[in-house]
This record gives sequence, C-alpha cells and structure tokens, in this order.
Amino acid sequence: MKIFRTLFKPKRMPVQDVRHPSLGTLMFSADAEAWQVSVATGTSTVILSVVGEYEPEPAALARAANLPAELPALLAQLPRLLEDSAARIPEIASDIRALTLDEIVVSGPDVNKAMVWLSGPHAPGDEWHCVWDGQRLTDLGFDG
Repeated sequence: MKIFRTLFKPKRMPVQDVRHPSLGTLMFSADAEAWQVSVATGTSTVILSVVGEYEPEPAALARAANLPAELPALLAQLPRLLEDSAARIPEIASDIRALTLDEIVVSGPDVNKAMVWLSGPHAPGDEWHCVWDGQRLTDLGFDG
C-alpha cells in the first residue's frame, strides 16, 4: 500500500501568487512555468519572470527585485547591441534593429545573469535573446 501512495501521491501545486514588497504581486504562469509581473519601462511594459519549483526561488526573486532599477541601463544598451549584431549579420539587419524588449527571466543556478527575451518581426518560432548581468547586455542570439 505504501508503494501505491508513493507512486500516486498527488503532485504539489505551485503557489498561485506571491506578494513581494517592491515588485507587487507575481502570478504563476503555467505556460511560462514561472511567476510573472509586468513592469513599466516608460514607453512600454516588460514581463519579469522568476523561476522556481513550487514557489519562486528566493535568490532569483531577490535578483528580480533589482531589475526595475536596472531597466534604464539595460534599455540604454539595447540599441548598441542590436546595431552591432545587425552589422555582423547584414542579411537580417532590419529584423535585428526592430527587436524590442519583451521579457526578463531570472533562474538558477546563476541568478546574476538574467535571460532577456526580445520580440520583433522575425519568422515565427525564432526567439531572440541576450544576457543581462546587471551592468552589461551581451550575447544576442536566437533559437529557431
């Protein structure tokens, strides 16, 4: 009987929302498998996603709390990163220049490097991303 309970034990469900003093309420997204909150950037909004198993990873949540203050620096660096990448790949330069900030994901094991997801007029299925370490935006690439 113990083996039956072990095999068919109900799976623990993730906490649906988490209240954070500076970020507000982060809601669990089953699609993203993360807790998310929208943050205004001045001209648009960006989604902050914090990964965890049943609740946001504490270190990732602490790191995410700093991201709203870092957004101006990140946004200031984005045009240069895109322009440098467009110059290296002229065949798709206009698509690269049109990319915009969409989501920032913080997860372990290195919570100091957040994955930045970009959106734009690229082919469906292509997902552009780069890395933000709190000071520098680097490594533009895509999964297609």
